[in-house]
Amino acid sequence: MRLLAIDPASAKPLAFSVWDYEHKTLLEWGKITLEELEKKLLKEKVEFVVVEEPYLKQNPRTLMALASVVGQIHYIANRTGTGFLKVPITTWQKVLHVHPKAPREARKRRAKEEAARLIKRHSTEACEPQIDDDIADAIMIGYWAVNNTEVHK
Repeated sequence: MRLLAIDPASAKPLAFSVWDYEHKTLLEWGKITLEELEKKLLKEKVEFVVVEEPYLKQNPRTLMALASVVGQIHYIANRTGTGFLKVPITTWQKVLHVHPKAPREARKRRAKEEAARLIKRHSTEACEPQIDDDIADAIMIGYWAVNNTEVHK
């Protein structure tokens, strides 16, 4: 089963990672627009989408924009018959083994380190992976999902 993890964004493309759920294998990562999402779900035969839930520490406008994006992702998942789950940031970040009250920069640095480690483990590329904070988060959301979620369709 294929799982797509998304770190939503309101003003830029969505960061994503695609995982083989049964084998816990990272297959692909990158950025995608909302307009491209439906095609991606169908092409990759994704059966489940996991999205970071918007949280209250953001300013109200950002929170409303992110909630709208997550709603659109949910709609696209429903339209394609794909399962859907929102996960709180505090839940998926437990895989980083960083205290939840650690500075944001420390959590972001740890996510990038762990995501780079996962890419090296699952990729045949010999070069150092070039990923930004959003892609690192999408990879770690997927890692959390394949290791901690019973996915039922």
